[in-house]
Amino acid sequence: MGAEHELNFESRRLVGARALRSATIVGLVSFVAAIGGAGGVSAQQPSATIGPAGEQDALWWSVGAGGGSVRLTCDICAAERDAGVTLHLGLGARARENLDVGLELGAWTRKDGNVRETARRIDLRAILRPWAGSGFHVIGGLGWIGYSADELGYDSVALSAGAGWDFPLSGRWRIGNRLLLDAASYGSFSNDQGVAASGVSLSIARLEVVLIRR
Repeated sequence: MGAEHELNFESRRLVGARALRSATIVGLVSFVAAIGGAGGVSAQQPSATIGPAGEQDALWWSVGAGGGSVRLTCDICAAERDAGVTLHLGLGARARENLDVGLELGAWTRKDGNVRETARRIDLRAILRPWAGSGFHVIGGLGWIGYSADELGYDSVALSAGAGWDFPLSGRWRIGNRLLLDAASYGSFSNDQGVAASGVSLSIARLEVVLIRR
């Protein structure tokens, strides 16, 4: 009875996790659609902010690459951090002169022998620039993160936090770096046979060089 009860509990928890992941992704997609609509409306407003080249400043985007380390915490996980390569692509709109909001897609990967480890994430992102004229900014995010290695898979809701500094490059272009931490908890490792480990936490520490157009 105990084993059956535990199996039923794990099944219900996996169904709940999948439902939460689906709801998160639907919310993120809806947010992207809203950003696109807001950008189109802003572009039609004569009072919108005009950039250096006479362009509308409604939208921004960024691309970044760097290094990151992943740590998994669970009963069967190794304690050390594993270093790999990170990439990201961001797109959003300027909510205020000092606040950017948008969506970010990112990935981390490394190869351990014959096994390729990969982490993927998608999140809503807010970037606050507290001091006018300064390139310093703080970053926060909420979204979903997934991890895979060989036959094992993991996914969970995740939080992101960090800070960065960028400098003018040319026109609306800026370049800089960012240090961020992505963290997820209460997920499970699963494979074709079911749940391999419960109560899994994952964190990614990232240092990236970022090219921004805003």
